[in-house]
Amino acid sequence: MMPNFLIIGAHKAGTTSIADWLRNHPEVFIPELKEPRFFAFDSTDPEFLKKPRHVFSVRTMSEYERLFDNAHGRKAIGEASPQYLPSNYACEAIYSALPQVKIIVSLRHPVLRAYSQYWMRVRLGRETRAFEAAFATSEEWVTTSFYHDNIKRYLDRFGHAQVAGLLFERLITEPRLELTKLSRFIDINPNLGMHSLPFENAGRISKFPTINKLSDNRQLSLLSRRVLPRSLVHFVRKALSRSSRPTPKLSPDRSSELMIRFLDDVYRTEDLLKMDLAKHWLK
Repeated sequence: MMPNFLIIGAHKAGTTSIADWLRNHPEVFIPELKEPRFFAFDSTDPEFLKKPRHVFSVRTMSEYERLFDNAHGRKAIGEASPQYLPSNYACEAIYSALPQVKIIVSLRHPVLRAYSQYWMRVRLGRETRAFEAAFATSEEWVTTSFYHDNIKRYLDRFGHAQVAGLLFERLITEPRLELTKLSRFIDINPNLGMHSLPFENAGRISKFPTINKLSDNRQLSLLSRRVLPRSLVHFVRKALSRSSRPTPKLSPDRSSELMIRFLDDVYRTEDLLKMDLAKHWLK
């Protein structure tokens, strides 16, 4: 079995929550492994081969196919890997293996998306700079918020009929409408799923960065879910959440100032996807 839909991003735009909602839908199969990332792994690039196994744990087609061994009888089969959207390699790799696959991309206010990913990097011990110093760079976690070129790459290859855009802000304010749109796109019954998304990924800063790094190890997380009782896993997550504090808020005025960097891209993406992005992002 192979997937007939892929959620390709963007990072910190609700992809985990969308995948969790779909995983609980009786017509859908999504593997337990979070973010397989298979199509973003370039086995011809020596730098990729140096990556730790927990970063790219699925490296061959046979390993990838095994993720979907239990998908028999499900109408929609998919996975979510936000690494696919900014990857220069993934689009062609996906098309080569799955030319009929449906592509789902969730978009979020560019500055707030990058701000959320910044604090995730801080939580994991990958970032020590102040936000605006880090934001001024052209590192991938920042440039992922320039959506147009990355989405156009998929539209040029797969066509509009196979690519659907969702809006993070509407997933929060109007989840029923956005989830119905998603359901129709992958041909499942929207009434069989929950009416809201299971958002559990709110940004927080923990006192235990070492534990955060361990929790970011997807193979270890998958093993813990298989070995430990679900109630214990839930208890540990709640305990860690209580020991953390919310990330600082970015003021609306500062967000608007930083948004200037993305204005042209917002209008180009809006025209590309025929979505009213400015209405939600340029208030």
